[in-house]
Amino acid sequence: MRSYITFFTVSVLLLLTGCTNDHVVFNPDIGEHRLYNRIQAVELSSPEINSQDFHVNSYAEYKVNDLQDDRLTLHIEPHRLDMSIDSQKFSTAEAEGLPPALLTQMSAGVDMIINSETGALIDVNSQQQSLKDNLQKVLGGSLGSMMDQISQPNLTVSLSPEKGWQTSGDFKGIPEVTFTVTKVTDSDIWVSFEGKSGSDQVAGLAQVERASGWIVNQVVTTNIEKTIQGKAIVLRSTEVINKVDDGHIAYLPVMRSQWSNRWTEITDSTPTTKIAPISDASKVFSQRDGIVEIDDGELSLELTHAVNKDGSLGKVVISEPQIFDISGQLITSPSQLSETYSYNNYKETGKISTTQIRFTGPGDLSDITDTVGSVKTQVAWYPDASFLVDVPLNDDHTGHFSDKGITIDITPTEDSNVYALTFKGQAKDRLFFNLSKQQSIEVQFRAYPEAPQWLTAEESNMRYQASPYEEAYRVLMRGDEFPSSLSFVLERAVDKPVATQQITFYTDDAKRFNPNIEPQTSYLFEHNPPDTNLESMTSTRVKHGQLKLTLGQSQIDFCSATLSPKAEEAGSPLIFAAGEDKNSFDHPRALLLQTEDGVRQYFYGLGERKVSLSCAKTRAWKTTSFPFNESTPWVVPMDALSHDENFNTVGDIFAVYRFLDAKGKALSLMPLDKEEVVSPSTPVKAVLFPNNTLRIAGVPKTVQTAVIIDQPIDHEFNVTFSDLPTGGE
Repeated sequence: MRSYITFFTVSVLLLLTGCTNDHVVFNPDIGEHRLYNRIQAVELSSPEINSQDFHVNSYAEYKVNDLQDDRLTLHIEPHRLDMSIDSQKFSTAEAEGLPPALLTQMSAGVDMIINSETGALIDVNSQQQSLKDNLQKVLGGSLGSMMDQISQPNLTVSLSPEKGWQTSGDFKGIPEVTFTVTKVTDSDIWVSFEGKSGSDQVAGLAQVERASGWIVNQVVTTNIEKTIQGKAIVLRSTEVINKVDDGHIAYLPVMRSQWSNRWTEITDSTPTTKIAPISDASKVFSQRDGIVEIDDGELSLELTHAVNKDGSLGKVVISEPQIFDISGQLITSPSQLSETYSYNNYKETGKISTTQIRFTGPGDLSDITDTVGSVKTQVAWYPDASFLVDVPLNDDHTGHFSDKGITIDITPTEDSNVYALTFKGQAKDRLFFNLSKQQSIEVQFRAYPEAPQWLTAEESNMRYQASPYEEAYRVLMRGDEFPSSLSFVLERAVDKPVATQQITFYTDDAKRFNPNIEPQTSYLFEHNPPDTNLESMTSTRVKHGQLKLTLGQSQIDFCSATLSPKAEEAGSPLIFAAGEDKNSFDHPRALLLQTEDGVRQYFYGLGERKVSLSCAKTRAWKTTSFPFNESTPWVVPMDALSHDENFNTVGDIFAVYRFLDAKGKALSLMPLDKEEVVSPSTPVKAVLFPNNTLRIAGVPKTVQTAVIIDQPIDHEFNVTFSDLPTGGE
């Protein structure tokens, strides 16, 4: 077991590409280099040991160092490596805790030597040592077969660029593997391959550049049985290899064969009867900037669109990212951008478009990600061009549809209640079931062209990443009853964007400290201000046995209240006393009904009582002029506030000032620390930004200041004290 792990750790660093033949040969120039992403999921099982799962996601750069006679040398410089062994996870993005030997190996890199005429792997040298020699010492007679399993994604057969052309040859240690050319263009050639030797099997797809022989994409699944140190072990592996390109990140889950053929139920829903495309570009680009979230060496960019959730957005593409640190300096560490996805904002109104940026360079990446402040991008919008599709089914449950660039075929399979749906469409097309009420089916998604039967549904589905078709797949369907027709939504966008804007995405800290960025709106009060309309208080039910008259800062200094008829609890009279909640602006100060000794504050069974509120003066809010900066009105210098006041807390500021937005609602303040919750007791230093400025949490339009006027308040109203609730209430 330890021997395999040693071999596996070294092999995750290796990736070669190419094919050698008279027509399509691996013939790169000296000094040429490529960056590849390789993902591999391995399930190791044996009757004698517990099963183990390996998952590797690695990036590496390949440089052509030498070509002498028939020996081609590629130097491989490992970059980022994420690896898991069962529940244990390792990543060079956060190198702390990684085995020193692995870090040393990655720093040194490896040289892969291949035969330039046959494509066969000759050796791998690591720190001037031969992997072949080392494996010979560790594995003895198993050397040959283990060398075959090293990731060498060059096809070791001669290929003719003719669709349908076939040949056979050795691959992954399996002789007589059949290779079939499935598609040919001026730039690329697509190949499928499948072979079996005893219990060992291999199947895969590859896309190769015709001119150079470098692989573009490859997906290969193997099922290999080996005896290592007297133990029979089965290695089932799926590997995805992609040339690194923005907008296209390879995907491969941790796969387990016993889980891979599960059926997924698609239940009945409210069917779509009409598609309503969104047409207003101003709502799509309603936000001037977006949000950056950072996690595990990856950046997540989010842009909100102020559009109707029921409308069809089409396609939003975020591209050309430039990453800057918090001070505005460009970060040049290698990275890869994923595809852009859009979905309904489940928390609020509108829709969200998101993409991820993964740092792919070598070494510990935490120092880089911690400094990220913003990402400048181009955002393009392609309006929706989706349409509804209805496929009538014959008595034998077959159906066919071909129009608008898509083809759908539904046919029975060998299983009596299982049917196959084959879909072929244009690039980026997506087909969704549009089930009616009381309709339910179970599905398995698989690749197209159809994969070998020994592959699981999950292994088959992964092959789309090297498919010769831009958008095609098969779906196995089963259900108790099939309707007379199946309906679908074909999701598509127009070919060319109708609007493009430069959008900058900011981390919370960058947005918080950049005075030029409009802050996210946050209101001071959850509902209405606590001292609004004191003279209009009406009869109310006492909440949870407690009677609190919220009056607000400074107003309480001029007020008192009485209860009639009078009441007492345990011999102590009930009075109204001033209280304070330092954690809430909704209840900053109040007159609270309590016993005179202050012991009790909750009362039941007193029935209806009259409350008399009397205030000698009234605090009022007066609109006043204020020196707002026209371009950044949310930035308020402390010097602009009254010099007659002593502001120690945020409560002190809002006892004198209110900053109102266009809706007339009072805005809060932004804290320096995003985790800080602004309350009346928050110190001023917690909201004081550089240059001695405050940041209003929103866009203020007007400012009000508190004034005390000689206007008494005398108001009476009734309250009702209910009986003490029982356990059943």
